[in-house]
Amino acid sequence: MPSVFVVDDEDQIRLLIRETWEQAGHHVTEARDGKEALQQYPLAPADLVIMDILMPDQDSLETIHVATGISERESHRDHRRQ
Repeated sequence: MPSVFVVDDEDQIRLLIRETWEQAGHHVTEARDGKEALQQYPLAPADLVIMDILMPDQDSLETIHVATGISERESHRDHRRQ
């Protein structure tokens, strides 16, 4: 069964998402913020990542840019070309 990685700073939201996906038979890993996600994801890669957009310290876009090695500037440039 596919695995799910949930990143959200709100405990209740993570719990709701975890319970929903686990009831469907999926393995779920959680992180409280972008920095924790960057530490945990290499240890438990997932088929699907569900991430809150606004989180303290490091938001989801910054987390994605760090994780993929793509700078925010490159991301905007590629988006404008499409």
